[in-house]
Amino acid sequence: KNLSMARTQGAECASREPSLAEELKSLEAAHEQAVKLRDASVREDAQRAETLAEAKAALEKLGLKELMEQKSLVDNALQSITEILGIETEWEQAKAKCKEADEAYASSVAELRRLCVQEEALKAGLSERQAEYERQVVVYEAKEAACKDILKEYRSRLSDGDSCPLCGQVIAHLMTDEEFESVLEPERLRLQELKAALDKTRNELNMCKADIKAQTKVCHNAETSLKTARTAHENAESKFKAHPLYED
Repeated sequence: KNLSMARTQGAECASREPSLAEELKSLEAAHEQAVKLRDASVREDAQRAETLAEAKAALEKLGLKELMEQKSLVDNALQSITEILGIETEWEQAKAKCKEADEAYASSVAELRRLCVQEEALKAGLSERQAEYERQVVVYEAKEAACKDILKEYRSRLSDGDSCPLCGQVIAHLMTDEEFESVLEPERLRLQELKAALDKTRNELNMCKADIKAQTKVCHNAETSLKTARTAHENAESKFKAHPLYED
């Protein structure tokens, strides 16, 4: 209605003012643009209404109860996955600890066996050194007794100034006890060396026995730890394989 009035007025004014005709054209162009915008807005509203209706229909078709059930299934599945991953981690950790305990036990047993072999070698060495020392004692005592007998015999028959019955030279003085003892010095030193070696071997054997006693305790503790680790590994493996999501 306003447009018709504007056209009428424009026609009346056209004869009077040429500029009014240009204004009329501008108004017509603005009106056409407004109509296009209105039509586009109407179409967009219709499309949105259609999309909303389709979504509403899909939700009504699916149902809230079914949605909640599906959500519950998803939550349960995620929980089961989390559980089996945790159980698998525990199993892997238990398996690693079991391997570590097994290696520790094997190492402790090997060390105990080495000490036992060493003990047998030390026992054999101790027996040999004991026998050698005893033989040297017999030799030393025999030589010492012989020397004392000879010294006693010489002193009973000879005096300072007498001639030696073997070489004929004059005896300036007979050997004293200390001088005569020096003849046995090599044998005495050998006896001391053998005694020192015997004592050293005996000390080493005693230390080895103490190490064996301590290592036996280490082996016992390692065996106990291994049994505990194996039990934990078996329990973790059983728990893992018993899970519903476990697959061979």
